This record gives sequence, C-alpha cells and structure tokens, in this order.
Amino acid sequence: MATNQDKRNYSLTDAELSLAVSNLCNTLTRDVSDLGPFGITSAKIASFKALGDAFELFPSDVVLTAYITGAAEAKNQKADEVKETIRNMVIRCGAKWGSGSWQENSLGAAGMNQMTDDALLVLSRRVQLQMNEFLVELADTGLTELMLDDFRDLNEEFEETLNEVKNKMAERDRKTRERILKGNELYKLFATYTDIGKRAFVKTDSARYNDYIIYQKEAGGLSVPQNFIFNFMNLTFYW
Repeated sequence: MATNQDKRNYSLTDAELSLAVSNLCNTLTRDVSDLGPFGITSAKIASFKALGDAFELFPSDVVLTAYITGAAEAKNQKADEVKETIRNMVIRCGAKWGSGSWQENSLGAAGMNQMTDDALLVLSRRVQLQMNEFLVELADTGLTELMLDDFRDLNEEFEETLNEVKNKMAERDRKTRERILKGNELYKLFATYTDIGKRAFVKTDSARYNDYIIYQKEAGGLSVPQNFIFNFMNLTFYW
C-alpha cells in the first residue's frame, strides 16, 4: 500500500502523462540540434521514450482490482464446494445415528454459513479428519476412503484460493506504490526537459517555446478569476 511518502507529484492523469511524454519526445527529437548545448541527446530522448512506453503499459488499479475480483470469485466458488461437502457429511451422520446425535454434533458444522473463510477452512479440515474416524461405520451411507481423499484435496484447493486473493491484494498494493514512484520519476524528467526547451527558445521562437509548456494555464489559457462575482440585476460581473 502506498505510504504518506508515496504521493503523486503531478496533477496529470497517468494516461495524460504518458501521452504528454510521447509528444514531448517527438518535440525533443525535432529540436535536438538546438537543445544539444543543454545536454539533450538522441540517446537521452530514446531512454526517456522507453520510460514513457513502460509506464503507459504498467497495469492500472482498475486492471489489478479486476484480478482481485477474479480470485475472489474463484475462492467463493471453492467455498461453496466445501460447504456442500460438509453438508453431505452431516447428512450421513444424521442418517446413521440420527439428527442431533453426538456424532453429528462432533462435526461442529452449525453456523457454517456465517463463518469467515479462514474459519470455514479450519472447520472443513476438522470435519474431514472426523469423518476418517467414522469411515468404517458410515460405509453403508456411501462414504469411501477415496471420497475423503477428495475432501482433503478440496481443502487444499480452498486454501490456495484464499492465499491467491491475499496475494492479489498485496500485489495491487505493491504495484500501486511502484506506479506512483515510476510516475514521479517520469514526471521529473518530463518537467526537466520542458524547462530546458522553454529556456532554449524563450527569446528566439515563441511557437517552439509554447511546445514545452506543461499546463495550459502556463500559456495564458483563460480561467475563472478569484473572487468572481456576477450581478444579475444589471448583468455585470467583476472581481
């Protein structure tokens, strides 16, 4: 998870930054001969472009969240299989010894639907072990050793899905921090190169100077003044 120190240093969206870097690389390439005295080379532009391309392809939070959703759906499906298996075991005990018998109660399956996933896994493993003790006596209810082996495998699969959800959530946190750091690194270079471009053309070429402006307001774009007031009575405004 991103920490307080891992904050975005730019107000552009990641998509806007990626496009801005691509456009700036084209502009830098066009002006590379004029920017040489400031240390700008074709190799540096290529390296900058590579960083921008990699950042553009870096998975967004939407993509990473989708993977978490997929893992959670697989986990829920496996949890349903576990619950159904436990119910089948409870039914066998009830059929053999009666509903409410100590054998049925020994499975501890009451309230199963309200359990957390971790608690359900613990329960399921305990039921699987308990049913091994009842295997011979419950043979006439259709219980087999192979069935209990499959039950054990199901529990392992369920645990794997639980771990996969946690892994995907941890991955999203790591990738979020990594994306912030990569974005800040890219923007720092972006801002440096635009500053160089403006410095190179500030006195010689206003059109090219404008090509290196990051935000529209820097170029004199209109924005609402502070303390803007509109008088509806005489249709005038002032600030």
